[in-house]
Amino acid sequence: MRHPIVFRFCTLAVGLSLFAGGASAATFIDDFDGSTENWAVTSEPVAGSEAAVLSAVDLDGDSDTDLRIYAATPGGGATDRIYAPVGGAGTALNDATGGEGDLTTVDFGYGDEATARVTFDFWSNADAGGGGDNEAAALEFYFVSGGSYWRYGIDQTMVDGIMNAVSISLYESLFYHTGSAGTFAAALASVDEIGIMITYQGFTGQEYGIDNFELHNPEPGTYAVLAFALMSLGVTFRGKLRTGLKGLLSK
Repeated sequence: MRHPIVFRFCTLAVGLSLFAGGASAATFIDDFDGSTENWAVTSEPVAGSEAAVLSAVDLDGDSDTDLRIYAATPGGGATDRIYAPVGGAGTALNDATGGEGDLTTVDFGYGDEATARVTFDFWSNADAGGGGDNEAAALEFYFVSGGSYWRYGIDQTMVDGIMNAVSISLYESLFYHTGSAGTFAAALASVDEIGIMITYQGFTGQEYGIDNFELHNPEPGTYAVLAFALMSLGVTFRGKLRTGLKGLLSK
């Protein structure tokens, strides 16, 4: 039998946790509805002949277009960067950051704050040409500052035929670094490009896609509200919870 006080406590705690986790502000929303949003593609690690072609296509049948990444004959192990360039008129991050590419001072609607995480939806259809595998050989999120590449390997548990949700927290410990020297904090303050790296399978006709590319930061006061609510809960029900838990454990 569930003890009513304990049950109420657990229910409220779960509800508050969901509130805290879900409350965040977002900006720089590239939804690719009708265009490629000035995104670009180039080969990696040495710029040369990129494998992919970008276009605005409705990949998932929701009547809105997405950024389609199609590689007809990429060759196994080839890697492309698909990215939003930063700075200059008309580039994708210009609206969010004033063209400076500073992810530590992004306007989320309540003042300039640092970006805490990046989310996007990803379409993975590597076997579009009949190769037999829906996932890329490797998939990474990355951003560049000067010659510094900060890279995050994405766990590919992709489901074919849908847009898969991807979320990356911008913590230095989650990233690895290639290229010239530089700190993570300094790199976030001067981003030249941001996007994904796709390493291709060995077969022809591979199709991938991105939709709803967003920067996020928790709204101010979210965690303060949660902490206050839990503290109030502990003060109000401290005696009852102690009695209730003792009764529950003695059964």
